[in-house]
Amino acid sequence: MKKTGRVIKAINNALNILNLFTDEKPEWGISEISRNLHISKAGIYGLVNTLSMGKILEKNPNNHKYRLGLSVFRLGNVFLRQLKLEELARPILEKLALDCGGETIHLCVLDCGRQSRGSQK
Repeated sequence: MKKTGRVIKAINNALNILNLFTDEKPEWGISEISRNLHISKAGIYGLVNTLSMGKILEKNPNNHKYRLGLSVFRLGNVFLRQLKLEELARPILEKLALDCGGETIHLCVLDCGRQSRGSQK
């Protein structure tokens, strides 16, 4: 049986806020977050303000809604680098090469429009 540890409510609430952001809805206002999570606006404001101080969220100056900040981008890049993309992609690349009659298959990751790393099979 899996043991669960103590859950810190404020951190759990902050994580729930972050999980609201999607491609379909990348920006959220305080009232929207409050309604969605059933937390007071004052509580949401404090959490969003703290997340903004850490650059996890940022306020869009045009509509005053919040969106993911640069720290999320940085953390996402750390996550991608630890994935060992070549190891994960190798079986797929090998099958693709066979399906294409032995052609060379090239996998690369673009970073600001430039190839940052690559692999061939």
